[in-house]
Amino acid sequence: MKKGRKINIIIALIIIITAIIASFTLRNDISTKEICFESSKCLNVELAQTPQERTQGLMFRAFLPSTDGMFFIFPNSDKHAFWMKNTLIPLDIIWLNSDLEIVHIEHAQPCYQDPCPSYIPPLPALYVLETNQGFTDKNNISIGDKLTNK
Repeated sequence: MKKGRKINIIIALIIIITAIIASFTLRNDISTKEICFESSKCLNVELAQTPQERTQGLMFRAFLPSTDGMFFIFPNSDKHAFWMKNTLIPLDIIWLNSDLEIVHIEHAQPCYQDPCPSYIPPLPALYVLETNQGFTDKNNISIGDKLTNK
């Protein structure tokens, strides 16, 4: 192979690898917000607002910083079901009503087989917060607690 062609192939590979890395590390298109509970415990959350963002959720993520979470915003209050298929980390799933009051909490484990169980709150919720499992216990957050902002 000619030297010039080898250099072009190497440059093309470097560009492709850089694009792949950038797609995983540069997340400027993701909306984020800080949310806080009445206890003053705050989290930086990604907002899942579109059907695609809500469907993807935290699937395939190997790590979630202890100060982070994902906040799902639904168009209407309902008993929104969640499951852990393709979710690699244990989560606390926290359902909140339109007044930002917690109506249900589940401590959910990753699911590696079909069918995966669905987690369904007993009451309608407009929002759902996913955090690392143990967040609610560690911070004494329980049903009836409220977020102070959204």
